[in-house]
Amino acid sequence: MKEVLTFLPHTVSEMAQIVTFCSHLLLVFNLQIQGSTSVNHVFVQTGKDLILNLTEAEIAQNSKLWLWQFNGKGLVTFSAPSPPTVEEPYTGRIEVLEKKYNVKLKNLQKSDSGIYTAKTVLPTEKTLIEYNITAQDPVSSVDLTVNLTSNTSSSIFTVTCRAGNSFISSTLRCENRTCGESRGVTTSGSYLRIYQLNESITCNHSNQVSFIKATKKIEDYCPPDVAVNTATIVGMSATAAALVAVGIVFGVFRIRKRKRSPNTVYEVPQPNPQQNPYENPAEIAPAHSPTSTYALVQFPHRPEQHNDASSCLTPQPETIYAQVNRAEKTNSRPAKATR
Repeated sequence: MKEVLTFLPHTVSEMAQIVTFCSHLLLVFNLQIQGSTSVNHVFVQTGKDLILNLTEAEIAQNSKLWLWQFNGKGLVTFSAPSPPTVEEPYTGRIEVLEKKYNVKLKNLQKSDSGIYTAKTVLPTEKTLIEYNITAQDPVSSVDLTVNLTSNTSSSIFTVTCRAGNSFISSTLRCENRTCGESRGVTTSGSYLRIYQLNESITCNHSNQVSFIKATKKIEDYCPPDVAVNTATIVGMSATAAALVAVGIVFGVFRIRKRKRSPNTVYEVPQPNPQQNPYENPAEIAPAHSPTSTYALVQFPHRPEQHNDASSCLTPQPETIYAQVNRAEKTNSRPAKATR
């Protein structure tokens, strides 16, 4: 029992120490949360100016002293009601703006990259805002080259984009006029990118503050007859089909027109209006069209001769007449028989 009583006070003392330690940790954690703020990452081109903003609402009304720091060292000190004070190393490079909480950093260089912090010192120390500033040089120019790799029907080229000691490459195929995209990072931290935009190949060299690009036309390397456009094929096929259809319709129209039109009638020869004395007036009919005419020659009827004395005379030549009959056809011209 005595041993138990000795153990209990020792245990309670340890528990009290543990509780006190945890309370201190919780208090420190709360203070860190209250004093911490998010970091704003800013990139600026070397030689340019940058304004660090701090609003009045971010400063407590009872604050007596606050300042801007660079990597923990003071830049500008504000102590009401005195005017702000720029620390000696930064005189001429820092300008306090009309709003007494904002400052302008002039002609930034790479050596000016770092953490810029605004904080209150009195009555309590508290971080108000923080900037992580990176000064970068503008990117250099790029060299875009296109070299033939395979001289086949597809014509494969190697596209190379070079910036300083860094380069990336891609492949251009003329068969379908496509250039694969490629990306890379240079030794200075800038970015190289090859991509295709419409009928051009572009190499882009960029960082957070600048960019520059070079462009090549695909048609300068891929002949037009190598890459056949699908739309062109469809258009040519449609045009050919339309021409064939028009030709067929025109041919059918001509054939039908010929079938429906009457036979061509040329000038019909007209008979001489002077009547032939040997024609039979009863057989003469108006001739509307040329007819074929045939002649029938026969001996005329005459009375029988008796053998008498008067008939012993010298026989006279017989008279032959021609009888003209018109044929059944209506398109033939009547012919005249002459004796």
